[in-house]
Amino acid sequence: MSLLLRLPRALRIPRPQTLAPRLYSTTSGEREPWRRFSKFIQVSEEVQQALAEGKPVVALESAIITHGLPYPDNVELAAKVEQTIREAGAIPATTAVIHGIARIGLEASLIDVLGKAGSKNVQKVSRRDLPWITGVDTASGGTTVAGTMILAHHAGIKVFATGGIGGVHRAAANSMDISADLAELGRTPVAVVCSGAKPFLDIERTMEYLETVGVPAITFGKKGEDTFIPLFYSRDSRWKAEMVIETSAEAARIVYAAQEMGLESGQLFMNPIPNSHHINHLAMKDIITGAVTRCRKKGITGKAITPYTLEVIREQTRGASVLANKALVVNNAKRGAEIAVELAALTNGSTWINAASEVYRPKPATDTPEPTVTSKTDVLVVGSIAIDLSCDATTAVQLSTSNPSRIGESLGGVGNNVATAAHYTGAATKLISAVGKDLSGDWALQRIKTKGMDPMGIKLVEGYSTARYVAFNDSDGNMSVASADMAIIENIDHEWLKERIVKARPAWICLDGNLSSETIKMIAGGEPTGVSIAFEPTSVEKAARIIHPRMRLYPRTRISLVSPNELELASIFNAAKEKELFEAEKWFKMIDEIGVDSMFNNEMEMLGHQAGVDFRSTGILQQAVHLAPYFPNQLIKLGSRGVLSVRLVPSEFDISELVPKPVVTRGSGPDKLVVQHFAAEKPSSIVSVNGVGDTFLGVFLGHYSRKREWESAINKAQRAAVLTLASMESVNPDIEAKKKKYGKLQEPVTSINPFTRIGS
Repeated sequence: MSLLLRLPRALRIPRPQTLAPRLYSTTSGEREPWRRFSKFIQVSEEVQQALAEGKPVVALESAIITHGLPYPDNVELAAKVEQTIREAGAIPATTAVIHGIARIGLEASLIDVLGKAGSKNVQKVSRRDLPWITGVDTASGGTTVAGTMILAHHAGIKVFATGGIGGVHRAAANSMDISADLAELGRTPVAVVCSGAKPFLDIERTMEYLETVGVPAITFGKKGEDTFIPLFYSRDSRWKAEMVIETSAEAARIVYAAQEMGLESGQLFMNPIPNSHHINHLAMKDIITGAVTRCRKKGITGKAITPYTLEVIREQTRGASVLANKALVVNNAKRGAEIAVELAALTNGSTWINAASEVYRPKPATDTPEPTVTSKTDVLVVGSIAIDLSCDATTAVQLSTSNPSRIGESLGGVGNNVATAAHYTGAATKLISAVGKDLSGDWALQRIKTKGMDPMGIKLVEGYSTARYVAFNDSDGNMSVASADMAIIENIDHEWLKERIVKARPAWICLDGNLSSETIKMIAGGEPTGVSIAFEPTSVEKAARIIHPRMRLYPRTRISLVSPNELELASIFNAAKEKELFEAEKWFKMIDEIGVDSMFNNEMEMLGHQAGVDFRSTGILQQAVHLAPYFPNQLIKLGSRGVLSVRLVPSEFDISELVPKPVVTRGSGPDKLVVQHFAAEKPSSIVSVNGVGDTFLGVFLGHYSRKREWESAINKAQRAAVLTLASMESVNPDIEAKKKKYGKLQEPVTSINPFTRIGS
């Protein structure tokens, strides 16, 4: 019986009957988060890079190239549209099917091939056509609105710009002719920018259909004035718009809100054609009425209606409709790029955290100087500095009375401890924190300077006192109770924080659980970027701050690493369960693909016997497995029993030389769990447990950020933690002096870096 079937009923995972394979890179061998169907979908290198770095990307259809305009007008328009998107600060991603492979991002040469092929040699590709043309026919085709939305969504592209959408055809009550575009908008979370539905459709019923499937139809116009739904060639119509916005920033906020709420439908943004190419809707109505009548008389139905009607319109307007079509497509591309740029800033919460420290939205004119970009940082720690008071009882502890103790004062705080430990390893380390304008704050800054660390990331704050942490330890050195005042850290200024992170250009960011949930989400929310993020839970209560309802799954998760103890792991698990993260369909599929079976259970039972820990009865294993799709790298601190490493890695990850020997799942999917237990070093003495876990994480990050040696980093971190156990300091200064000594251990280097992308 599998592990998952032994869980409580509420946590059991049904096994889906069919599972789709996911994509691997065909160029570099590294797995890319947006690639899910390697046999059927390919993403261009430029689009891959843009998505990995959090740059704004705009999807484009190709049906307009294959079926919309003649050659070379179609290719020239495609080039102009892509250029317009680049000039607005985004990356274009034209989609098409080429010889049975769905492509996201086309080179100019492929666009030219499509343009020359013409509608007789390629087909239109909508949702129903994708499995046929990629699975059997292996032909080429231009993607429609629906087809492009599907591919954009698989790639993680949120904005798609096109000319117009399909809709409910006239007399659909008899013909049932309703465009697949509408259904796709109702089930695929991609924002579509267009100039409205084609004017020969039943506009009223089209809008009604969109409302039924939960798609907001939003028109760009002037608030407070009468704004009408645009009809492709016409800026106006007889239908008044219900939802009106004025700016691309407003559109981005709508997309962002839908994304954060987990809505699975898209949004329709109708961008009126430029005034210079507007055709009066009443004049167009007469032309269309005549075209529809001809269709009926000639028995033209289905897909043939649209091209025939467009040809009649072209003839009747003497080509003006073609010029209008080109103008609106370019105008929509510009609008789509603007929305994508604004959305990147909102969605990531971290376009400003990009590894290259580039900000991808246009910078407004300002007299305020931009932050100066400094040299790259290996480890940037964002968290607390605190004055630590350690009260170590010298006799048996008695409640409700004074206890004889040794009381020591040191500079601590989780953030400071982690940064200090990383700094002692020789890593380029920076700390971002805050202290009060008081004596404790002054002393803290002096201590930071004394350690040779840069104090420029420490903000002096009026109205708050410097954070304090008081720990009471029993006569054996184990903590009995502790209190903390971290208000100054929980209320740290976000704009100041963003500026400091941009300047640091970090490879790794470590977040301290003393930060507020809002601050953590601001940094670690949104889409993946090129920065790896670690989370130190800090305490049972604060561990849950990392959880929010819209967390992303591997390999798009933003949190690369968590380092909880047993109690903190349970707290994170319970918070995730409460937020229903284990109810997500994609989570079920990933767990099923990983393949946690009876053999894995038995091997973990043997590992637990060797380690002296029953990983199953304590719940550690179940919790780690459940959380792996959200936190793909877990270092679970077991105190005197060592560290349990749980990693979610690509299936081709080489385990042959890993030491200690791992336990590995054998699922059919693209990922597998690699579990290793690292026995603890035996301390010569225990003076204080304060800062031991922080020391472990800091040394691990300091080593791993530079060497990329997982096992070696853990061993060195454990040795450093033992040194801190023997010290009254929160981080033993001897770590720096002895780093060569504890660094002698040579460990095999893993063949694949599990942190190639965020969350991988």
